Amino acid sequence: MKRFTQMSLGVLSMFYIFSCTTTKIIPLKGNYLHNQIEFKTEVTYDEVWTKTIEIFAKEGIGVKLIDKLSGLIIAESSSIILTTEGKDGKPINTKAYGIAPLVYYSGTNKFYHSKNGIMQWNVFVKKAQGNSTVVMINLVDITTNGTYETKGHYLPTAIGKMKAYSLGVFENELLNRIKQ
Repeated sequence: MKRFTQMSLGVLSMFYIFSCTTTKIIPLKGNYLHNQIEFKTEVTYDEVWTKTIEIFAKEGIGVKLIDKLSGLIIAESSSIILTTEGKDGKPINTKAYGIAPLVYYSGTNKFYHSKNGIMQWNVFVKKAQGNSTVVMINLVDITTNGTYETKGHYLPTAIGKMKAYSLGVFENELLNRIKQ
């Protein structure tokens, strides 16, 4: 009976300690992409179309719909690498496709971040005057995958997926590829 009482007190103590913990999302300091980007180029429609398809293939981004006649490409949701900001407010990994806020958990007194996320784009290519072409990249959605960690330790509470933001890596790769 004494052992049962000690065990019960231990479980109750753990419950009390963890029920008093809080989770706080630390807002990002920087200003990041979260909507549509549009640019005009003097490259022909056919060249832009080919280069756009090549970048999707190179990056391994699946495509739900591809319609050259209308100029529309709808990507499948893709797994991406996320980063977070350093103490200076700048992204730690500038090659990551997205950035998400840190999560502070008082139960462990540690900050956690999501290393992986899910992102989806739509790209619209249309002919403009002369040989010029307009490209619109629409960021449909970007979220964390719901897993947060720090040095191999995972956040011991579920907070679900959070909004993340684009660092413009894919968008700039597409723009640079088209300009080549």
